[in-house]
Amino acid sequence: MNNRDKTFSESIIAISGICIMILVITVLTNKVDIGVGFIGSILGGLIGGFFTLMGVRRTIDLQESEKTFNELPNKILTLEEIMEHLTEIEDKVYEWRRNIYHIKSPSKLRSDLTNMNEYLISKGMELRKFAVHVNGEIFREISEFFIHENGVSSLGYYISIYEGDRSVLDDLVDITKRKSYYFNTPEDYRNEVKELVEIALLDEITVEWLQDKMHEKIGGIISKIEDIDELLYIHQMRYQEQLR
Repeated sequence: MNNRDKTFSESIIAISGICIMILVITVLTNKVDIGVGFIGSILGGLIGGFFTLMGVRRTIDLQESEKTFNELPNKILTLEEIMEHLTEIEDKVYEWRRNIYHIKSPSKLRSDLTNMNEYLISKGMELRKFAVHVNGEIFREISEFFIHENGVSSLGYYISIYEGDRSVLDDLVDITKRKSYYFNTPEDYRNEVKELVEIALLDEITVEWLQDKMHEKIGGIISKIEDIDELLYIHQMRYQEQLR
């Protein structure tokens, strides 16, 4: 029930209560004829107001429906444009992942991480300008991934482990302390602990390990981009169906 329906229902209940009170009072004071006439005038006004309200609401609903229908072509074209950008972004990330095995220097990896992070944020800002013309869900998904947490900046963590700047055991203790408020689900916590334990048990952390870890994590980034693309496709099909 929307606010208009709620307000109308509450008004009906209030007026009905008043009518009942008037009827009871007139019966008790032996003024039934006066009470019935008064109630009749109230009910007559109420019925007239009801049909006027229904007519106004019908007009508003038709206008809103027409506006929504006329906005569909623009939404569909905007989604197509966003999807084209996503294809370009995905190709860029794929290329970056392929090149990882040709990079032996951690400093070069850090530099590439910085460039890729800036690239994704920049594209996210651009895509949000398109998404604002589609709907809130698309805008939120693009903002959360590209602007707030695209996964690229966190890859620097594995470089720090390789270089010996981070202690896996210290990190394991730290996430155990933060378990209650840092992780969204128990599964996220278990996966994080499992990964840190596996790293701690390695005999040696090599360049190859770092490259493999980067390759794996970037695969997750690509999967998220594909998820957003699928969401766009679902909305595009829905809008096209509404347009028919």
